[in-house]
Amino acid sequence: MPSADAVRQPPRSGGTYCVTLITGDKVTIGTAVGGTAIRSFESPNGTTTGFRRPVVDGSMYVYPDAALPCVSAGKLDEQLFNVMQLIADGYGDAHAERLAALPTGWSGASPPVPGWMSARCPS
Repeated sequence: MPSADAVRQPPRSGGTYCVTLITGDKVTIGTAVGGTAIRSFESPNGTTTGFRRPVVDGSMYVYPDAALPCVSAGKLDEQLFNVMQLIADGYGDAHAERLAALPTGWSGASPPVPGWMSARCPS
């Protein structure tokens, strides 16, 4: 869980923030008066992967290409990729010790997105 003072702190202009997504991908964003930009996107295994970055109602979402089918099928909640809200809620890597996830509803031996169970924020 994030610390109590980290909760509900929106990203400030001029800051740099890192958040680890449920997929293990790390997104680093930079905020400025003119908007928010992705400074880096790193997959959990270090390979180059694609991602989509829509902005909806002022919030930036970052969807790794591998997660898009699961989000589209309703297996992963799109809010797990709302990087602005994750940071505001204290789930940025600077404050959270673990990823926020409540896995439910899949059958079979494999989780809906490979590798998500081992993804943790750096200590």
